[in-house]
Amino acid sequence: MKTDNPHPDLETIRGHALFSNNENILNIIDSLSDAFFAIDLNGTVVVWNHAAEKLTGVSQKDILGKGDYAYAVPFYGARRPILVDLVHCPDDEIKEKYASIKKGGPFLFAEEYATALSAKNAPCFSAVAGPLFDVKGETSGAFECLHNIAEYKQVKGNDRDCERKCGSLLDITREGVFQCTPQGRLISVNAALSRMYGYESAAEMVAGVDSITGQLLADPRDWQILRPLIERNAVIKGHEIRTLRKDGSTIWVSLNAQAIRDGQGGICCIEGTLEDISQRRENELITQRYRLLSENTREIILFVGEDGRILDVNRAALAAYGHDRDALLSMTIFDLRAPHLRKTLQKDLKIAFSKGMQIETEHVRKDGALFPVEVSAHPADIDGDQFILSIVRDISARKTRETLNLHIQKLESVGQLAAGIAHEINPPIQFISDNTRFVREAFQDIVSLISLCTNAAEEEADPMNLQDRGKQLRAKADEIDLPYLLKEVPMAIEQSLEGLERVIRIVKSLREFSHPGQTEKIEYDLNKAVESTVTLSRNEWKYTTDLTTSLDPALPLVTCYPADINQVILNLIINAAQAIRENTAGESPRMGRIMISTKQEGNEAVLSVSDTGTGIPPEAQPHIFNPFFTTKEVGKGTGQGLTIAHNIIVKKHGGKISFVTTPGEGTTFEVRLPLGKQGPPEDNPAFPARSGLTAGA
Repeated sequence: MKTDNPHPDLETIRGHALFSNNENILNIIDSLSDAFFAIDLNGTVVVWNHAAEKLTGVSQKDILGKGDYAYAVPFYGARRPILVDLVHCPDDEIKEKYASIKKGGPFLFAEEYATALSAKNAPCFSAVAGPLFDVKGETSGAFECLHNIAEYKQVKGNDRDCERKCGSLLDITREGVFQCTPQGRLISVNAALSRMYGYESAAEMVAGVDSITGQLLADPRDWQILRPLIERNAVIKGHEIRTLRKDGSTIWVSLNAQAIRDGQGGICCIEGTLEDISQRRENELITQRYRLLSENTREIILFVGEDGRILDVNRAALAAYGHDRDALLSMTIFDLRAPHLRKTLQKDLKIAFSKGMQIETEHVRKDGALFPVEVSAHPADIDGDQFILSIVRDISARKTRETLNLHIQKLESVGQLAAGIAHEINPPIQFISDNTRFVREAFQDIVSLISLCTNAAEEEADPMNLQDRGKQLRAKADEIDLPYLLKEVPMAIEQSLEGLERVIRIVKSLREFSHPGQTEKIEYDLNKAVESTVTLSRNEWKYTTDLTTSLDPALPLVTCYPADINQVILNLIINAAQAIRENTAGESPRMGRIMISTKQEGNEAVLSVSDTGTGIPPEAQPHIFNPFFTTKEVGKGTGQGLTIAHNIIVKKHGGKISFVTTPGEGTTFEVRLPLGKQGPPEDNPAFPARSGLTAGA
């Protein structure tokens, strides 16, 4: 049990057995800058130097001779064992109970926080405690010396905090950071670099990569180029190389690196950063590919701003328009549109920017020549910059082919109708011919009778002669059957006139059907077009079909190309007649029906052609307006009829053509043409609808 001794004065302490013969030692201890105190085997304080007084505020006279852990109170605020009390404890006990205490020979070492010295920031001390021996070499007590390391700990803590913050910063940065030996072995990497290369952690990457050259570089020759540069004090900036990830895939990186040297100039390590630029390289590659594609395509490519300014063009544009690049980039899309078609361009730009569009229009070359084009314009955005990407196709050749196809179709139609027209004309021509011969013979008989009458009138008025002449005249009248002639000749003349009217009507219909040389739209009677075409095509349907019409007499005139509209009507009638023949083939004769009607709905003239034919199979409906598509047997259809009808109605007239069909029961085609003044052709969609149900909508 430790007990408090009376408060001896310093001289009493100096006379203590521990230090009775060591005055100089006491003076040295008292002059130490570190706090030092000693206790005897009873735990009584026998030494308390000046530094301990200054540190704790407890004077020597107040503490010397005190026991019962009094020396712990100034430091820890409580009477309890401290480091000095453990000097004589067995080593096993210290190791088991006090893991933070280190032992070196007879001395104990530890770091202690003197909580009684400051309530908020307890100073930290590096403490050492050891045994004291008397002159006989026997253990007589123990001492403890405390060195204030608070400032050191703060600096150390700041360093660690800085290191931790730097480590955190390196871990959250997008760039990979590394250190490696001059030979290429990794020393350290940050988390970003390990993620970049597919490793679970920085530690895994450092442990797993023995050689940058063999494991990270896709081309080991890159290191042979880079290392000499780094060794010559060069700072590598933005060097792009291809590297390997853990799974063997490649990524492109931008390398920044430099050598770190020691005091003698030797290279300690190489440090640097790696940025994954794979996406940028891919974008650049895509850009190069598209540039290569755009520069080598025959189609014109225009990049157009929202205000119509031309932002960029390809080589095909230079060739097509005849301008150099600088000239085109100083122009707007208005300069390229044909002057008479520019009034709708502002509206077209708005549509193109909102949802894209496909139109046919005309552009103008440098020399003023116009040429037809098909424009596919769609909105685009690159890094927030909005523009229109326009693909422009010169369709001069296609237009020539379409015109040629239309002429061929007309010739085909005329050829197809020729036999029918001849058949229709032949009967009236035949009875006109027969009646004309009859009238000629009758005329000769009547002339002979008239001659007798004339001769009788010139002779003298002899009653006997007159009586004879009368007999001769009556005999001649009986001979020529005058009553018959008087009855039949007028009828023959009337029949001939009717035949002539029929022939005239057919010829007139043929002339109206063709409308040769018509280059501009005119106002045209759609009902008249139906009647003429029905007349011409009669031989195509009269044996299998009852054709009826219901034409609106109040239908306004339609502004159109008459020959083209006639061609459409003819194509629809022939298609209907052929569908009916197919539907009645192999059966007992029964007549099909074709119904043709016209009416006005709003600002449109509506023409409907319905039939009771085979209908259109579902699989064929999406392709019905495609060029050269036909559902007929080989040799019975070119597949051009409905395509030409579509082009005429939709492209040339801004109208619509659609159909409703029931397989096995029939089909109705409906044509809608705008009434009044029509917009230019480029306001119309450029391509047929692919639904098979509607085109030009």
